[in-house]
Amino acid sequence: MSSKKVSIPNASGDSAAMNKIDFASLDLEQLGVVRQQIVREAELIEHSLSSLKFAQQRFINSHKAVSNGMKAENEGKQILVPLTDSLYVPGKLRNASKVLIDAGTGYYVEMNSDKACQFLQKRIDFVSEETAKAQGILNQKIDMQNVCQMMIQTKVSQLQEVANMQQQFSKSNVNSVVSK
Repeated sequence: MSSKKVSIPNASGDSAAMNKIDFASLDLEQLGVVRQQIVREAELIEHSLSSLKFAQQRFINSHKAVSNGMKAENEGKQILVPLTDSLYVPGKLRNASKVLIDAGTGYYVEMNSDKACQFLQKRIDFVSEETAKAQGILNQKIDMQNVCQMMIQTKVSQLQEVANMQQQFSKSNVNSVVSK
């Protein structure tokens, strides 16, 4: 039987600090535990990935709103001001050159429209990079699940073969004793 070693990235996804698991050296119970752990980790990464994609879309929408809507020709026009994701109130655009940007953790910063677009683009780029990293780690976890599952199947079939051989050996011993 060939030895299957799989690299497991650490929590930060750092490939320089990877642990190696030799699935072939584990028994069925240990393989089951490892597989369950990999499944849980994959689910957490999927949840994080979903959150990152949601944040990315919000930044994209904000970038579009600032770059398309915050123009001098729109000053004085009626707009809907978002108070929450689902609650908007009517208002008038007084100054299209200044916007309030959520800088994180409830802090808002007043910026001119061009700087706000640059700020939002940096956020979009950062979240895109983190999304790509998370997707890579998720793919590794899925590969590990598959390798672990194949090793479990291999070990089960080996145990079945051993049981069949023992059963045949027992039958042949009984038949040889009976025929004497």
